[in-house]
This record gives sequence, C-alpha cells and structure tokens, in this order.
Amino acid sequence: MTETYIASSDAARNFEVANLSLGLCHAGVAKPGFFLLKDAVVELKQGSNEVSLILNHEYEVHESVEVAGAAQQVSPEQTAH
Repeated sequence: MTETYIASSDAARNFEVANLSLGLCHAGVAKPGFFLLKDAVVELKQGSNEVSLILNHEYEVHESVEVAGAAQQVSPEQTAH
C-alpha cells in the first residue's frame, strides 16, 4: 500500500512528518526554481530519524564579457602615446 504525506518547511527549511512506517521510504521534494528531487530512498529506523535533502538550482547565473577594440599602431619614432 502506498501512502502520500505532504509537508512544508519552516523558515529554517526544516520539516517534520510523523507516524511513518519503519523501513524504506521514497521521498520527493519540489521548490520553484530548483530541480525536482524525486524518489530519494530513505531508510526509517526506530526512534528519531534525521534526513538532509539537497536541491540544486534549475539554472546558474553565468556572466561573460567580450571586449573588442582596434589596435593602435606604435611608431618607434613617437615618444608619447
């Protein structure tokens, strides 16, 4: 039997789901602007279980600068540029 539990994180990005069955659990996390994390397998044991799930940004900001200009000729006779 498959059961679905939904939880939201607090300001510190912590969340809690109570009354889960022991054994393997498949977790998924979604947040706008991040890649979907789905089917992460977590083993739940007797007592308190702490799990860290890390999301990656959908896109990274990359910046490039192109500089173009004309080369100035240098004359050996000219002492000031």
